[in-house]
Amino acid sequence: MNTDAIIIRKPKESDIDVLQEIRNDRELQALLLARYRPNDREAVIKWLEGRDKKENEALFVVARSEGQCLGFVQLVNIDKKSKLAFLGVCIHPKYQGLGVGKRAIELTHEYAMKELGITKVVLEVKASNTLAIRLYEQLNYRLVGTLKNHFFLGGDYHDVVIMECIIGGR
Repeated sequence: MNTDAIIIRKPKESDIDVLQEIRNDRELQALLLARYRPNDREAVIKWLEGRDKKENEALFVVARSEGQCLGFVQLVNIDKKSKLAFLGVCIHPKYQGLGVGKRAIELTHEYAMKELGITKVVLEVKASNTLAIRLYEQLNYRLVGTLKNHFFLGGDYHDVVIMECIIGGR
């Protein structure tokens, strides 16, 4: 896939079906350290509206330049004084491994620096999600630590890795 044609943008009505599919994917939600809750169309619309109202969050659809939704990225707990934000990335499974997530993160870093003045991005990832960890390492994220038995899902506790990336000089 030509990752130069990947953009991040505000969500549109036409994205709701793909976002609903992503939010209803149990395995994907587990990888994202999210507890599965069924989402109908109205629940996705409410989720998007709620995110849009939060001052310390920014959510973008990851899309092809012609408009097709491929997933989403978000910055949460944005702290402009500390120049810090937490990153979340969710790419539809059929577009994973094609460079979409990497390009989406690069674009999100650019936005964070230019529009918000952010210089440090932090994320949490399930320790068993080695593909995501490798991607983050390629983007200059470094391991900060591991929270042992931190997330309970599927009858088991899971370790969570904390990573950080300095962007735009700090």
